[in-house]
Amino acid sequence: ALYANPAGYFAWGSTSHAAIRKDKRAYFHRWPRVHYELAAPLRIQRDVSGDLSIEMELSYEVYSPKRGERVTGTTRNTLVIGLVGNSPRIKSIQETVLHRDRR
Repeated sequence: ALYANPAGYFAWGSTSHAAIRKDKRAYFHRWPRVHYELAAPLRIQRDVSGDLSIEMELSYEVYSPKRGERVTGTTRNTLVIGLVGNSPRIKSIQETVLHRDRR
């Protein structure tokens, strides 16, 4: 598991592994072809607890051959990664859509 249990998950707030898995499965079912690329350098900071906050801008393209639908855009994502026990886990992920184009 990449995520802490629970983890702060987008606008959902505190979310269980099971709900995150279900959401990821639905996302990749809806968008079977996904491409992400860094659009700007990563910004990484460590907080007083030792967790890392990683902010990134991503360009993306998702495509559904079944529906013939393609969406491209740019997002700003922030991940907080910290130790849970002895393992690094994503404690939270947030996303802001900066641009989206649906075709």
